[in-house]
Amino acid sequence: MSKRCAPKTNIFGRDSHFLKTRGLVPRTRFGQLQKACVDAQKKAESQLKSCQSMINDKDKELTEALSELANAKGLLAKLGAPSYARALGDNSDVGILYALRGS
Repeated sequence: MSKRCAPKTNIFGRDSHFLKTRGLVPRTRFGQLQKACVDAQKKAESQLKSCQSMINDKDKELTEALSELANAKGLLAKLGAPSYARALGDNSDVGILYALRGS
């Protein structure tokens, strides 16, 4: 008869396969550090996702604002407001918008 080799066990008497299959971490300093690192990584990933969604929302708002500005410029060009803004001495977009407001 051949002898069967016992599975390698940790200091708590559990084999590493048992721990891995059940998602358990041994109660050692390394295990605690490993768990803390995993928790910190999950938290950082969730914060990154929320930041990315916020950036995407702001990007959409900026795109909409720029398209509205382009539409306003086209309308002002048809109405002759750029010449009014140039007469005021301001050729910027802000001057054109002030000219549209009439102030």
